[in-house]
Amino acid sequence: MLPLYQRHGAPRKYDQEMHAGLWYDKFCNQWSARWSLSSSEGNNNPKQNWLTTLDGKWVEQQTMLEEWDTRQQQIVEARGGGSFLAYPTSRFVTGLGRNHPVENGFTFHPSLGVPYIPGTGLKGVLRSWLTFCLKATENANHERRPIELPFQEISEESIDRMLGQSSHRGSILFLDALPLQPVRLECDIMTPHVGPYYQSGEPPADWHKPVPVPYLTAAADSGTSFRFSILPVNPHNQQSQEDLKLVLQQLQQALLWIGVGAKTAAGHGRFSVVKK
Repeated sequence: MLPLYQRHGAPRKYDQEMHAGLWYDKFCNQWSARWSLSSSEGNNNPKQNWLTTLDGKWVEQQTMLEEWDTRQQQIVEARGGGSFLAYPTSRFVTGLGRNHPVENGFTFHPSLGVPYIPGTGLKGVLRSWLTFCLKATENANHERRPIELPFQEISEESIDRMLGQSSHRGSILFLDALPLQPVRLECDIMTPHVGPYYQSGEPPADWHKPVPVPYLTAAADSGTSFRFSILPVNPHNQQSQEDLKLVLQQLQQALLWIGVGAKTAAGHGRFSVVKK
């Protein structure tokens, strides 16, 4: 028995003009007769087979991306906001924790079908960065002081004012960051060596079997820039304009030093600002 969508003419092969997010999330065709994606005998790995349908593929929606970027720049200009371009210097992945048959999800833009970074994620990254910087300034002996940080302007009150809390919104709005050019996708693999320890708390041991887990990433060498844009809630407020300048500066530092998305501890998600 084939799934309903496969019995009624669903695509069997990925084409670069397709919506990559729909293909990745909805049209997995590696199921066994028992509705399993577990590795079978030999070297066959259904999960990795599914990921390889996108490995090395370019996600191209150039016309729509240009239209989106034009609209966003008009919004930024009209609202007195600011933006900058940055390109990934390492692979990045967002949405790794989403439910998916191959265990690891990936976040595609729902309408454009390209990898993107939600504005909520950017706000979270900036909060983590500013909190780290605040702790660094409180410890005079801290050896890894962040660079280019106006320490006198950072406090818990200023972080809450800019980014908000559960009781109130912040003074800055974060827009989604989308690519300006096509993005190339790549497969990567993580290999947990002590699965029972992570799953049930069993003490780690040498006899635990390593289990390779494939996952999808956006490549770093595709030459693609992303536009990062923010807006002040009140463009006519002097404090909001000062917050805007500070957030623009520190978001660039956050993308460079701690990265965005999943597996940043392994070096994923670093971005460098386009200086031109």
